Amino acid sequence: MTLEQSLLLVNNLVYKTTGKYLSDVETIILVGAWQDETYDQIADKAGYADSYLRRDIGPKLWKKLSQVLGEKVSKTNFKAALERKSKTDLNQQVTLKFNKHQDWGEAIETEYFWGRISELNKLKTWLLKDNCKLISLLGLGGVGKSTLAIKLAKEITSEFDLVIWRSLTNAPFLNTLLIELIPFLSDQQDDELSFKRLLYWLKNRRCLIILDNFETLFEPKTVVGQYRLDYEDYGKLLRLIGENNHQSCLLLTSREKPLEVAELEGVKLSVRSLNLRGSLEAGMALLNAKGLKGSSQEKQKLVEHYRCNPLALKILATSIQDLFEGKIQQFLAQNTFAFNNIHRLIDQQFSRLSDLEKKIIYLLAINREWTKIKSLTEQLSSWIEPNHILDALESLRWRSLLENQQDTYTLQPVVMEYVTEHLVKTITTELISLNFSLFLELSLTPTNVKDYLHQTQLRLILEPIAKKLTQSLTSQTYLSQHCHKILKQLKQYPKQVHHYGGGNFFNLTRYLGVNLSDYDFSGLSICHGHLQGRILNNVNFTKASLIHCQFTQTFGSIFSLKFSHDGQLLATGDSGGKIRLWCFPDLTPLMTLNGHNSYIWDLSFSQDNCYLMSSSEDTTIKLWEISTGQELRQFQGHSQSVLSVSLHPHQSIFASGGMDNQIKIWHLKTGICEQTLKGHENFINQVAFSPDGNTLATCSNDHTIKLWNWQQGTCLNTLRDHDHFVRGITWSPDGHWLVSCSEDQTVKLWDWQQGICLKILRGHQHGVWSVQWSPDGQILASGDVNGQIRLWNVEKGETEKTLHQHNNWVWSLAWSPNGESLASTSHDGTLRFWQPATGKCLRTLQGYQRSQRTLVWGQLGDQLICGGDDQRVHYFDFQSKTWLANFLAHESLVSSLAISQDEQFLATVSHDRSLKIWQLNANSCLSKVLAHDNWIWSVSWHPEGDRIATGSVDQTVKIWHFPSLQCLYQLVGHQSWVLSVVWSPDGRFLASGSADHTVRVWNSKTGNCVQCLPHNEIVWCVAWSPNSRYLAVGCQDHHLWLWDVQQETYQRLTGHQGTVKAIAWSREGQLMASGDDVGNIKLWSGKDGSYLNTIEGHDRSILALSFHPRHPILVSSSEDESLKFWDVNTGNCIHQDQVIRPYEGMNLQGTSGLTLAQQQSLQLLGAKF
Repeated sequence: MTLEQSLLLVNNLVYKTTGKYLSDVETIILVGAWQDETYDQIADKAGYADSYLRRDIGPKLWKKLSQVLGEKVSKTNFKAALERKSKTDLNQQVTLKFNKHQDWGEAIETEYFWGRISELNKLKTWLLKDNCKLISLLGLGGVGKSTLAIKLAKEITSEFDLVIWRSLTNAPFLNTLLIELIPFLSDQQDDELSFKRLLYWLKNRRCLIILDNFETLFEPKTVVGQYRLDYEDYGKLLRLIGENNHQSCLLLTSREKPLEVAELEGVKLSVRSLNLRGSLEAGMALLNAKGLKGSSQEKQKLVEHYRCNPLALKILATSIQDLFEGKIQQFLAQNTFAFNNIHRLIDQQFSRLSDLEKKIIYLLAINREWTKIKSLTEQLSSWIEPNHILDALESLRWRSLLENQQDTYTLQPVVMEYVTEHLVKTITTELISLNFSLFLELSLTPTNVKDYLHQTQLRLILEPIAKKLTQSLTSQTYLSQHCHKILKQLKQYPKQVHHYGGGNFFNLTRYLGVNLSDYDFSGLSICHGHLQGRILNNVNFTKASLIHCQFTQTFGSIFSLKFSHDGQLLATGDSGGKIRLWCFPDLTPLMTLNGHNSYIWDLSFSQDNCYLMSSSEDTTIKLWEISTGQELRQFQGHSQSVLSVSLHPHQSIFASGGMDNQIKIWHLKTGICEQTLKGHENFINQVAFSPDGNTLATCSNDHTIKLWNWQQGTCLNTLRDHDHFVRGITWSPDGHWLVSCSEDQTVKLWDWQQGICLKILRGHQHGVWSVQWSPDGQILASGDVNGQIRLWNVEKGETEKTLHQHNNWVWSLAWSPNGESLASTSHDGTLRFWQPATGKCLRTLQGYQRSQRTLVWGQLGDQLICGGDDQRVHYFDFQSKTWLANFLAHESLVSSLAISQDEQFLATVSHDRSLKIWQLNANSCLSKVLAHDNWIWSVSWHPEGDRIATGSVDQTVKIWHFPSLQCLYQLVGHQSWVLSVVWSPDGRFLASGSADHTVRVWNSKTGNCVQCLPHNEIVWCVAWSPNSRYLAVGCQDHHLWLWDVQQETYQRLTGHQGTVKAIAWSREGQLMASGDDVGNIKLWSGKDGSYLNTIEGHDRSILALSFHPRHPILVSSSEDESLKFWDVNTGNCIHQDQVIRPYEGMNLQGTSGLTLAQQQSLQLLGAKF
C-alpha cells in the first residue's frame, strides 16, 4: 500500500465507525509514523510540542485505530495492521455507497437550442475521453455559453455520479460555495469546509461541477483576470482542481479567461479552454423564431454583423418589430448599425422603456432572484395598478430583457449586470449632485429580504456606491462634509411624503466609514434602515419616522423557543430571564414577560394558545396568560434548575424535570404536585408527553431515556443505547416513534414500545443538544455544540441538508406548524430562521447583552479591564470614573482574561474556543489559537510569564507556551466541564475546578495531578491565597470551601443562599470575598475564614470580583449588567457604572413607527424617549 492509499483506507474506516474523519494532527502523526520518524522529528516538522503528540494525541490515535481495525495497534505495527485489513476488505479501501444526484440550482431550461454540434462533440471528447479536469467556456456576454453548458451537462449526466450547477451572478464568497459543494458531493456525510476535503471527494467520486458567470468574481475595468477583494481564493480553487489528480471536472463559463486557466491549459493537457463564437445557424434560426421578415441574405447580413450573438439578436429583433414592423430590409435601408455591441443595444432598449418598466427592471436587479408577480405587485402597488404591472412585465419579456418561469421573473445575467451598473452609476451621480430621484424611489437594501440576498445587495450595490462616492470625494473630511449636505437635502422633503432616501443614506453610511454619533436625523423618514449591530451613541431621531427598520435586540443567548400551535406567535426565553413573544412571520416584538431572575430553559404553549409555561434556572415554573402578559401562577418544588416543562395535550396537567434528578407531575389549576417520579441518576434534560398524552418520555445525563405511565407513576421501559448524556427527545407526530440526541454525537430513532433502537443517524462531529421532528414527520432537525444543524430524511436515515450559519452552540430548534420554517437559537447570540427546502437562512435577529464576566486590575490600580457578553474588552479609568476605550475581541462572549506579570500583554478566552494575546492598551491582536474543542471558561497566566493555562467545556486543561502559543501539554483527568483554572502565586501548582465536583491540583513542572479535592456539587470557581497555601473553592452547594493544600484539610464556610460563582483575595490576603447567584457578596477573614459582612445591592448573579491593589475597594460585576465599587470597611457602594450600550443617548422623542415592545427594547439599549 502507498501512503495515500493507507490514509484513504484509515479515513473511510474511522468515519464509518465514529462519524468523524482523522484530524490534521492525527494525520500528521500517521504520515510521520509511516516514514519511521520519531515523535521528536514529527513535532519538530509540524510545530507541535513533542510531549503533546507523545502523551496526548498519539495514545488516543492508536486506541482509536485499535477499535477500528479490530486488533491492538501501535506506532510500530500499524502498517502491518492496515495491510491485513486491506487484504480482508478491499472494497472499503476506496469506495463508499452513494446515490447519484443532480442539483441544477439556478440553471434555466432553454426554450430553443440550434446548432453547436461541433462544439458539443469537442466538449464531450474533452470530458469523457480525455478526462479533462478543468474546462473554461469563454465568450462575449449573451453568446450562449450558459445554454451550451446546460445542453452539454444534460446529455452526459449518466457519465457522472454527481452533477451540480451553480450561478456566480451574485458573487458568493468561496466559503459560501463550499458550504453547498462539499455536503452535496459527499451525500451530506462531510461538512468540513476545506480544499483537502473537496479534493478527497473529487477523487472518490466522478463529479461534474458547473460554475456559470465566473467573470462576476473579477474586478471590473482592471487587468483581465484580477479578482475582486476577498475573492482571491477562487484562483486557489482552480489551481487545486487543475493541478491535482482526481476523476472529476469543473466546467466554468466566463467572459474573461482566468489567469490560472491560462497558465495550466494546453492542447494535450487536462486543462483546456473553448472560445465560443456566435453560430450563424443558431442566429438564423432565432430570427425565424422571432418572426422577422426578410430574405436569407438579409438575415445572414444581420446575423453576421452582430457576430451571431443570440442575446443581441433577441433584443435587436424586438426593435425591428417595434420600429420597422419586423422587416429586416427597412432596418438595413437605414444604412447604419448604430448599436453594434450588446451594451449599446441594451442602452437603446433601456431608453425606450416607460417609467414603470424601468422601475420593474431596477427592482429585479435589487431582488437578484426569481421574483413572483405577487411580490412585485406588493413592492409597487402603493402607486400603480396591478394590471399595469402585468402589462409592463409582458412588454419587458417581449423586449427579451426578462427571463420568466411560470409566474416568476428575473433578468438575464448580461442584463442584470448592465442594470446593476446603471443603478450604481445613477445613484452615485445623484448623491454627488444632491439631485435625488432613484435614491428616493427605491430601497437599495430592504430589511424584509432573505439574509443571503441582503448580503448580495450589500456586495454588489451598496458597497460599489460607497466606493465610487469615496473615490469621488477624495478625503474623509470631504466625505463627512458631503454626508451632512446629503442629510440636509433629505430633510427638505416633507415627512408625509413617503420615500426611501433616509433609509438608503443611513445604510450607506456604514460602508462609507462614517461615525454617526451625534448625527441629527430629526424629522426624517427612515424606511428599511438597518440599525442592527450599529453603534449609534447620541444620534438624534427626534420626530423621525422609523418604518420597517431592524434593531439590535436585547436578548442574550436564547436557550428555549416554541411556536404557538396556530403558528402566529413565537416565544423565546433567554439567559437574562426574559421571555419574549414575537409575531410570526414578520417577527415584530409583541411583548416581554418579566418574572424569572435567571436562565429560561424551556417553554410550552397550551393547545388553545392562550397560555405559556416556562421553566428556569431559578428553580421555578411559571404560567403566563398570553393576551395580557400577566403571570398567573408560580410552581415551586424543585430544589435545583428546572430544565424542561411539558404541557399535557388534553388535560390540565404538566410535567417538569431538572437538575435535582426528579420528574414532577403537576395539576395546572391547583398548582399541586401530584406525583414525583424517581429513577434517573442524573439531571433530567427533557420531559415530553406523547401526542396521545398516555406516555411521558424523559432523558437524562445518566445516559438513559425512560418511558413512564405517568398516571400510575411507573417506569414502562428504560432505553440505554447512548454512550453519553442524552440531551433531547422528540416524539414523531403520530406517536409511533421516539428520537433522541446525545453528547455521543448521535441521533437515534427508537421503537419505544419494544425498547429497540431502529436507526443511528451519524454525521454530527460534536455533541447534539437539540432535535425536533417536522410536523409532517418526514424530516428531523438536529443541532450540535459546534453550531451545525442537520436536516435528516427519516425514512432513509440520511442527511439531506447541513445548515452552517451559527458559529457556536445550537441551544434549541423549533418548526413552524406548517413546516415551512425552522427557527434556531445559538450561543452566538443570534435567532435564525431557515427555509428547510433550500437550507438557506431567511432572517437573523442579533441580540445584545453587556454583563461583564471577568475583571482584572492593573498593578497600580489606575485601570480596570473587563470583558463579557458583548464580546468586547473595556478599559475603565478608576480616577476619572470614565470608560476609556473598548474593542471587539471575540465572536462570542469573553469568559476570562489575564494580564502578564510585566503588564505588557493581555490574554483573553471565549466561548468561540479561541485564546488570543493582545498588546495591552494598543487593542492589537498579536497572536491567537483555536485552543479547545468547546467553550473556554478560564485563563490564567503563570507568574513567570512563559506559560498560560486554559480550561474548557471539553473537560481538558491545556498549557500553552508564550509567546509561541504552542500547546506544551494537556492535563487530562476531569470528567466534566472545567470552569476555573488558576496558577498559585508561587508558580508551583495549577488548580482547576470542574462540574465533575472536584478540584484538581497539578504540578506545574511535570503536569502530574498531585491532589484531587472532592466536593458535593459543581465547582464554579477556585482562587489561591497570596501565600499559595490556601485554596478557596466556590460550589453549587451554596458553600465556600477553604482548603489548606499543605495539610489537605478544609473549612466549610456557610451563609450563601445560592451557588458561589466568584471569589477574590485581597493583595495581602487579609480579606476574601465571595459572590453568589442570588446577587449577594460576603466578606471573610483571610486568616481564619471567619465571616465579616454581607454586601447587598445586585439584583442578579455575581459574575466576577476583584480587590483594588492599593485601596480597600472591591469591584463586582453582575448579570444585572452593572459594575459596583464597594468600600470594604463600610460595605457601602461608592460608585456604580455600566459599559456603554450601542444606542446610549439616542434621542427617539416623538418618533413614529415603533411598537411598544420595540420602544421598551430600545430603552434597554440606551435610547431616550
